[in-house]
Amino acid sequence: MKNLVSIIIPVYNAERYIERCINSALMQTYDNIEIIAVNDGSVDDTQVILEKISQIDSRLIIISKENEGVSRARNDGLKASKGELIAFLDSDDFYKPNYIESMINKLRSDETCDVATLVTMSIKRNKLNHLDCLPSQDGLDYLCQMKMPTSVWAYVYKREVLKDIYFNPEIGFFEDFLFNYMVLSNTKNIALVYDDLYFYEKNPDGLNASKYNDKKLSSINIIDTLLDVKLKYQSKYLLSAYSYFIVTNLLFIAKSNQDCQQYYNIINKHSKKCIKSLNPLRIESSYYILTLLSAINSSFVVDLLKLLYYKNLNVKNMKK
Repeated sequence: MKNLVSIIIPVYNAERYIERCINSALMQTYDNIEIIAVNDGSVDDTQVILEKISQIDSRLIIISKENEGVSRARNDGLKASKGELIAFLDSDDFYKPNYIESMINKLRSDETCDVATLVTMSIKRNKLNHLDCLPSQDGLDYLCQMKMPTSVWAYVYKREVLKDIYFNPEIGFFEDFLFNYMVLSNTKNIALVYDDLYFYEKNPDGLNASKYNDKKLSSINIIDTLLDVKLKYQSKYLLSAYSYFIVTNLLFIAKSNQDCQQYYNIINKHSKKCIKSLNPLRIESSYYILTLLSAINSSFVVDLLKLLYYKNLNVKNMKK
């Protein structure tokens, strides 16, 4: 008998995308699925569209709740799920028809693997050379270097490895990284999938496009959170991720063109803490230098990044 797969979809004001998203899950070649759409207080026609689809296909389960953010929405989906395998999908994205089947087949090819991941969805390029399986401890190192996917929608998880692991609602940006780090630190091996099976849609209204705020700043607290818990493995590249989060925050401020003076002292303190123990051999030189400069003067780094960003933008516009 086929294992049941739970596909969890957090939804907020997604009337433009949600039908395409849900249909991509319903049309999977692997059909023993339940789709849990958690409507996180949408004020558009999202609920109407979801109810219309659920009347046609009972595999769609709708949870309606007040708006509390994506982490709590995913947690509600996890608690309601019944599948032996767990997958995620964002409401503005969609699956290729064989996404679930391909991921499960890869998991079944090696019983020591607890999760499967789409290696091609990593933020940075890796050199895994088409390995079929990777020890989770190595996977953690790649994750901290952003050479393993950080997003949960790029993974399928065996339920038993999730145990009591949930999304931290206090982290509003890169919360997927924290979740995956916790999961991989308690698994044996990772099955690697190299096919393009997931279609990521850049949402102009999403968090990446929004103004700089406390949600984005919260990502620099991830490392402190991980150091406060007992895990089977801790990556030697953990501080590399710390530096990445710091520089990413500085870059977001530079791109936002906002007055963010209230954030500089916080980022400066984190930069000083990070640079004390950061090994320059375990991170790209640009991130090390920017973190070092931020430990001296975060405002200066933002001005530097603004200069580089807008110079690059002007060059691109000239080429059009």
